[in-house]
Parts: sequence; C-alpha cells; structure tokens
Amino acid sequence: MSAKTLRVALTACAICVAAPAALAADDNPIEARKGFFQGIKMHMGPMVAVAKGQMDYSDDTRNHAAGMLAFANMTAAMFPAGSGEGDTGTKPEVWSDADGFAKAVAAFRDAAAKLAAADEFAFAPAVMALGKTCKGCHDDYREKH
Repeated sequence: MSAKTLRVALTACAICVAAPAALAADDNPIEARKGFFQGIKMHMGPMVAVAKGQMDYSDDTRNHAAGMLAFANMTAAMFPAGSGEGDTGTKPEVWSDADGFAKAVAAFRDAAAKLAAADEFAFAPAVMALGKTCKGCHDDYREKH
C-alpha cells in the first residue's frame, strides 16, 4: 500500500469514527466518547511507530499530529454532566474532581499543540510527552481494564 493510499485510508477511518461520535454525543454520550477515543488511538499508533523508528516521518505523520490536536481540542466536550453512569470506563473523579480533570485535559491539549508544531527532530520527544499526559489522565480518571 502506498503512503498516499494509507494516509487517505487513515484519514477516512478517523472521520468515520469521530464524526458519528460527535453527532451522537447528545443522544448517547458514552458511546460517542468510546468512538471518540478510538479515533485518538488511530492517530496515536502510527505516531508512536514513528517515534520508535518503526516508520518514517512524513506528511502522514504531520497529518496524524494535526488530527490529534483536533481531538485534543474536543476532549472536554466528550464528558458532559450526567454521562458517568453505566459502562463508561471512566472513574467518578472525572466529575467529582472537575478542576483536576480540566487540568489533565488542558495538559493533553497543550502537549498535542506542541506535537502538531514539532518538526522531524522534535517529534519523538513530543510524542512521548503527549503519551505521558494520556497516562496521567488514565491513571487518575479511567477505570482499569
């Protein structure tokens, strides 16, 4: 598969995951949030592969970083009040520690912005910094799987 074909396929997949999630947020915020995080996962995987030297840095890499920033900017909206009941995968602290959660989301957004602005030489450290914000939020606000 060519790089261009892969880029188109990944972009289409991200849109297919994110668009329904965004549209369904009002109707079923839990399912919307799950779909939303699948979109994040689809961007993170290739970026980690680039950071580890398993894939080359390319236009696709920059597209994934820009996609991650777009998702980061929407993250807070994926946790509306009242969406903490049921099979959510989230801890109640998302809502009971709203200030702490907001800080974690802001750290994710800031790291995603730095990643989107990173050049080839700053990319791997920026991916690792982004991953640390993901881990920090997951440790404090996500149920163990």
